[in-house]
Amino acid sequence: MHRRLFWKISAAVLAVAHLALVSCKDDPASSPPQQPVLPPAASMTTDLSLFVSPEGSSKANNLNIVGANFLNAAARVTFINAGVIVGLSAPVAVFAAAAAQTPTQGADGKYHWRYTSTVNGITYTADLAGYVDGRTQESVWEMRITATALGLNNFLWYDGRAKLNNSSGYWDFYDPAQPATPVKVVHLTWTYASNTDATLTFEIVKDGVPEKGDKLEYVVAGNTISITFKDASPVQQVVIAWDRITRAGYLIAPDYNNGAKSCWDTNLDDVACM
Repeated sequence: MHRRLFWKISAAVLAVAHLALVSCKDDPASSPPQQPVLPPAASMTTDLSLFVSPEGSSKANNLNIVGANFLNAAARVTFINAGVIVGLSAPVAVFAAAAAQTPTQGADGKYHWRYTSTVNGITYTADLAGYVDGRTQESVWEMRITATALGLNNFLWYDGRAKLNNSSGYWDFYDPAQPATPVKVVHLTWTYASNTDATLTFEIVKDGVPEKGDKLEYVVAGNTISITFKDASPVQQVVIAWDRITRAGYLIAPDYNNGAKSCWDTNLDDVACM
């Protein structure tokens, strides 16, 4: 009888200890103070400079020195850039500034990168918090900003997770026009092996907008960059790819050149596709 009671008590103690251990793993304040490594800036960054740089724009605006294929591709990239990338330019710039900061561990157990950054004349007071989730072996991130010019105070700008080796992860961006309640606008998944081997996939997830479901996949493979834009309504896909060294590239769009692959050369002139 006493032996049975002993085993029952022992089992109960072990169960409570296990629950406490699991709870501690999920609570950054209870975890060992392991500092997470910042995800790479490339987890948010795209390079569309061929189309949106002053040189690319000037060529696109002068039909005498640029082919129709590049011109059409540039117009599409400008539209995509305005609809997806430009809205994330400030969050991306402020995040990049964190790399130059030294974090400190707070009472919440998280590491905080606290600093100010000015982007396009607007000053952001940033608090990037991160900790290691031992259960999933991921770093967990949350960026809050205060920007008086925008009427934002401790606003949750974006959050996300990343593998501890920073090979992959995701970011969720929230609408600064609706700061009272977090409204997710863009979900970004990413993989990163190097600056020449990375993939970013942006998806519009905000309810009540016609762009919901639209996706943009940005891929860097060596010197080749490609973007694939998938319009959810109407359903169609546009592919644009180019060499970032030579600038030669191509466009495939259902409403251009009967959907056939359309190429340009190093001078951005139309050329037959190989």
